[in-house]
Amino acid sequence: MIRAALAAVVLAGHLVALPLGELRAQTACPGPAIALSPAEPWDAKRGAHPLVGAILKGTELLAASAGAECAAAPIEQLRRALKTHVEDGGIVLLGEVHDNGAQHALRAALLRALVTDLAEGKKQRPPALVFEHLRTDQTAALEARRGPTPAGARDLLERLDWKNSGWPAAELFLPIFEVAVTHALPILPGHPTRAEVRDVARRGLDALSADTVSRLGLDVPLPEALQNALLDELEASHCGLMPRTAFTNMALAQRYRDAHMAAALAEAAKTHGSAILFAGNGHVRSDRAVPWDLARIAPERKVLTVMLMEVRDGSTDAASYLERDPQGKPAADFTVLTPRTERPDPCEAMRARFKKPG
Repeated sequence: MIRAALAAVVLAGHLVALPLGELRAQTACPGPAIALSPAEPWDAKRGAHPLVGAILKGTELLAASAGAECAAAPIEQLRRALKTHVEDGGIVLLGEVHDNGAQHALRAALLRALVTDLAEGKKQRPPALVFEHLRTDQTAALEARRGPTPAGARDLLERLDWKNSGWPAAELFLPIFEVAVTHALPILPGHPTRAEVRDVARRGLDALSADTVSRLGLDVPLPEALQNALLDELEASHCGLMPRTAFTNMALAQRYRDAHMAAALAEAAKTHGSAILFAGNGHVRSDRAVPWDLARIAPERKVLTVMLMEVRDGSTDAASYLERDPQGKPAADFTVLTPRTERPDPCEAMRARFKKPG
């Protein structure tokens, strides 16, 4: 029996959310189907793209054959992988493009399904949730959160002063927090304070105590290929407007954030049995970032990485969306292709800031 309010189906290659009443013919599916919100095709407002809803496992494009049970659909394969991983006490990393509402809705749906699956199996308590978007100096606000209702999620985001956090609108993240608060899941900060990150970006590792550097494994340098890839990423994100030498300490700040999140995940998994990280795609890639640090901080924990990538107009080769390590291997266990959020070119604004007067 399907118990979710909404369910996802694959139509003509598109992952589409439909009201439960329109899916009663699919009651043969084992267990509740993945629930998505809002109840509309992902690409309804942005035009069709044949790869919306496609999922790659490594380099393999997962298929859903016509007439197959929903358990064989790509989204259900991902769902089962998450359930198995959490039941085994592992750590899951769910990536994002920060301002993409479709991706947040999907992750909320996967989390909701996971909680349901774990409750039915009764083998594993729900995981703790660690957020890149929450800082350690917000712990008091997290501990003061109110009861397990959707209204409590909105209240929590207000207590966290989300509107002044620098992250995209709270409404985008609300579905995830509604699931977390409704099911009383532990919500934990993964990010250092702003002051700490700024200090490392200015002074490098001298800004941290020797104990912190050692505990987080920051005294172990990234292999040269990975370090160069990180510098390439930072240089590209600044639109080539700054010299490469400007990113040395910025790369250390990035590594500090990654290692801090890894330590938070390790502690959360130790306390609660398993943990899930919600963070940008750059933090969840398995060749460097949080997984690289977890391999040193908590080598006993298995790590599953999921990257959510936006489709591009005219690009219909699924393999072209894979992030890869310097050796060409996929940088995520699963890659999910989603609609693209329309946004201004960030480089135009950056060029305007760097443009000299006159």
